[in-house]
Amino acid sequence: MPLAERANMAYLGTNVVYGRGTGVVTATGMGTEMGAIASMLQEVKTEWKCY
Repeated sequence: MPLAERANMAYLGTNVVYGRGTGVVTATGMGTEMGAIASMLQEVKTEWKCY
């Protein structure tokens, strides 16, 4: 399911100001959204051109 369509999910940095709840961990490490971003950053190739 695309990230924008996921309901009732809490991500890194989510602040809760009121209420009660229970959480279930669905992924850790490179399996998270932050891990996906880290993987994309590792794939970036840089070409250096000297003039």
